[in-house]
Amino acid sequence: MANRQRSGLLALISVVVIGHLFFSGTLRPLTFVDVASVREPNRRKLNMIDAATWSNVIGDIAPHNQGPSDVIYSFNSRQELKYRQRNQRVSEVCRRRGILKSPVVMDTANATNLQFSPLEVERPSVSHFSVAKSFRTMGCFLNKVASSSLVSAFLAVRGFRPEKLYSPHSLVSLLRPSNLDEFGEANETYFKFLFVRHPMDRLLSCYLDKMVQSDHVSLPPYRRYVQKTGRKIIRTRQAKKLRTFTLSKSIKKEQANPTFEEFLEFILNTNLEGVGYESHWVPYSRYCAPCSVTYDVIGKLETAADDFRYVWSRAGLGSKTSIPWVNRVSSPSRDEIDLKRRYYSSLPRDLILRVFQRFRIDFEMFDYSINDTLLRAGYAPLTDNSWLFQPP
Repeated sequence: MANRQRSGLLALISVVVIGHLFFSGTLRPLTFVDVASVREPNRRKLNMIDAATWSNVIGDIAPHNQGPSDVIYSFNSRQELKYRQRNQRVSEVCRRRGILKSPVVMDTANATNLQFSPLEVERPSVSHFSVAKSFRTMGCFLNKVASSSLVSAFLAVRGFRPEKLYSPHSLVSLLRPSNLDEFGEANETYFKFLFVRHPMDRLLSCYLDKMVQSDHVSLPPYRRYVQKTGRKIIRTRQAKKLRTFTLSKSIKKEQANPTFEEFLEFILNTNLEGVGYESHWVPYSRYCAPCSVTYDVIGKLETAADDFRYVWSRAGLGSKTSIPWVNRVSSPSRDEIDLKRRYYSSLPRDLILRVFQRFRIDFEMFDYSINDTLLRAGYAPLTDNSWLFQPP
């Protein structure tokens, strides 16, 4: 009985002491010890803040013995470790694949075409890079990877109002280094970054934009060309495989736009040099030359909230323009997941694997898996590379 009384008294004293510390402000909730510990929905709320107020918010949620600078330091340290790991992976793929570097050119449109080969040749092009000189920052902006947001931000730094333009890309030439020497200096001394996303998700985004949704006047004839070429490729492949002529399930003569299958077959039949419309599906490794340009940050749309916040803080861009994508979340919505499942399941498994083979360097460099796509399509995932040695 005496032991029970002593235990109860100690418990009562503990509650009184903890309550006093909490209400006096000496003790704060442990869920706010670090931004990393905040659950995802709440972290998204933290992401949707203007850059100028970020440090004040951090000050409000920091623990009593941890100031805003401590929390920011913790965030930066965590991000920098992630970027070092991403860079190490890129360097390893460059070394293992024996990717060769060639002299920088002003524009690949005027260079000799090169096909993909086991021994890749990388040719950095000045026209693929944008600079914010006053912040000594350079980025490689890839179409369908938040490029409109990034171009708009860099134009705002230069004093333009991109919201007044039909498309911010119409002025992107103003952001390029003016000559090879300027690019060389930026490559050696500027803070450099690029953003990527899952290669198949990018191709689907491109398909929906250019083949289905956009009303740009140049697209209807291009869609007819893509559809005609894609259908011809599908028919040829089926004739070889079945020895008889049959139409693919996805081909419907009354369809106005190319199917996703036709679009991907068309892409695989191009040289992927990134000229014209091809810039929307050119491989990341070809467009941004990551074996020749050492990026301080390789960001991903899947981790965009943290990656954008770090880039804006590190480069100091927040003093001129707000962080892009602040009102978007990195995790896909249910509708987006259903959309991917519907389109990926419309594709033959061998086509998905051929896309993977053509864009394989991107998958390897930036740590993406084709199994994500195969599983969404309802197919068995890859367990080895034996399929690579089978004829297409």
